Amino acid sequence: MLSEKKDYHDTMMLCDTVEQEFTAQLSKEQARMFHDYKEYATKLTTMENAENYIQGMAMGVRITAEAFTLEDSKTE
Repeated sequence: MLSEKKDYHDTMMLCDTVEQEFTAQLSKEQARMFHDYKEYATKLTTMENAENYIQGMAMGVRITAEAFTLEDSKTE
């Protein structure tokens, strides 16, 4: 599982540290805007990941169906 990998955990901690240092230098309004930006970017990434997963699954189903169809025509 990805969250159990040390590299992932270390990178997550570095991102968190840099974000805390960065937001400490921002005004309240700028910090709110940065937080909003992160929320929107996360939503976009989630949508893109979902679409990629759907497209990948669809391709896998097509390839599998084609493999079974080709196999059937070889046996006839």
